[in-house]
Amino acid sequence: MPFSREELDWIEAEWAFHLHVRSAFLSREDFLQVQAWDAQGASAALLVDAMEAYFARRAKRPRPRAFVAMAHLEKDVA
Repeated sequence: MPFSREELDWIEAEWAFHLHVRSAFLSREDFLQVQAWDAQGASAALLVDAMEAYFARRAKRPRPRAFVAMAHLEKDVA
């Protein structure tokens, strides 16, 4: 079942929060990645938890990546 509008809004809001509002909206590529995970049966809660794990690891790096994409969450979603 596809994500509801509320779930997509939640995912997008969490993404903006972690990016410190540098990007308030998902890019086209990020949205397609979210749809792909949705088609695989991933829940919105799983994606938000994956964001938490990814950004926690990213914060520990001496030089975190400047470019961040939903595809970087792959190992946390899998």
